[in-house]
Amino acid sequence: MEGSPDITAARMVSNYFGTKHHEHLFNADEAFANLEKIIYHLETYEPELIRSAIPNFFLAQMTSKHVKMVLTGEGSDELFGGYLYFRDSPDKESFQKELRRIFHHLHNVNCQRADRMTMAHGLEARVPFLCPDVIDDIMMIDPDHKTIHD
Repeated sequence: MEGSPDITAARMVSNYFGTKHHEHLFNADEAFANLEKIIYHLETYEPELIRSAIPNFFLAQMTSKHVKMVLTGEGSDELFGGYLYFRDSPDKESFQKELRRIFHHLHNVNCQRADRMTMAHGLEARVPFLCPDVIDDIMMIDPDHKTIHD
């Protein structure tokens, strides 16, 4: 949606690298008009998944007109502690324990959303952060190096 931090960041990155940038700025009416179709492809009524699937649905729809395969960042937040709440982790042991906990839920949540929304448009999503060698290497990094220190 216009004004979102993701749109702003995407435009800045595209400008920096001089790449062609495609956007689909949907609005609430378009989201609601496609909600039944999104839920059908998502195969769940889980509110959190539906909320995050809406922009993925439109992204995959637009992207499938330009390419047949995309690389996604699925797993990166779960491996590097990229979610904002990780700032509240009391120590590196708790940080690492939480990384492992949420990582083991990826297949039930984020990966299904990414897979189902892309495949709804015949688009293949690949997940380089979930390569076993990448996972092993990143999980061996000291959690202190992943923690944001103010």
